[in-house]
Amino acid sequence: MTEQLESNYLGDDYLNDKIEGDTSFLGFIYKIVSSSTEMLYIGSTELPLIQRLRIHINDFKNPNKNCSSQNILKFPNFKMVLIHTLICKNKKDLRKEELRIFLTYPRNLLVNIYRPFLTDEQREKNKIDAHIKNKEYREINKDKIKAMSKLHYEANKERLKQETKKYYQANKTILNIKNKQYREINKDKIQAREKIHYQQNKEVKKAYSKKYATENKSKLAKNKKEYRLRIRYENYILGILQSIL
Repeated sequence: MTEQLESNYLGDDYLNDKIEGDTSFLGFIYKIVSSSTEMLYIGSTELPLIQRLRIHINDFKNPNKNCSSQNILKFPNFKMVLIHTLICKNKKDLRKEELRIFLTYPRNLLVNIYRPFLTDEQREKNKIDAHIKNKEYREINKDKIKAMSKLHYEANKERLKQETKKYYQANKTILNIKNKQYREINKDKIQAREKIHYQQNKEVKKAYSKKYATENKSKLAKNKKEYRLRIRYENYILGILQSIL
C-alpha cells in the first residue's frame, strides 16, 4: 500500500500571518477516492493532509478499528484529494462545511456511515429513534435476551457477585441516599407495582411460605420462643424503670 496525496494546499500564508491569540484555524475538506470504484469517502481535518491520510491508513491496518474509509483504502490505487480549505472559528464550522460538501454527493456513492454534523434537534431525534428501535428489538427478542443474560450470569456468577459487593461497599452511602430519594419520589408508583406483583405471585408466595414453614418448623418455633422471651424481658425492665421514675 502506497500513500498518495493530490493536494493544492494553500495554507502557508494563513499560518504565517495568523495573529497571536487568534483561536481560528485552517480546515480542510477532502475526499478519498480510487479509480477502481465509484464510491468515495468525504472527510474534514485541521491536520496536514498527509498526516490525516496516515491516520486513515493506520486505522485501516488495525483489526480492532472499523473505519468507513477502509472501503476505499482496500483498493491499491486510492488517493486523498483536497476539495477546499476554509478558516474555521471552531470544529462545528468545519463539520458544517463538511456536511455541505457531503450532501452534494449521491448518498449511495458515499461509504461514510454517519453524517458529518448533526443539529441538537437531529441528535435528539436520533436518540429517540434509537430508543424506540432498541425497545422494539428487546420486545421481539425478549426470550433470546433473557436466555443469553441467564447464561452470562451463570458463567460469571461469582465474579459479578464480588464486583457488585465491591461497588456497593465503595458507594454505600450515596447509593442509600439515592435509593431513599427514589423511593420517596416514586412512592405511589412503587406501591402500585408491588401490589400488582403481589397479586400476580400470591399463590406462589403462599406455597413457598407453607413449604418453608414445614421444612423449618423447629427453627421457627425456637425463634418465636426467643422473641416472646425477649419481649417479656424488655417489658419487665420497662416496668422497673417506670416505677423508679
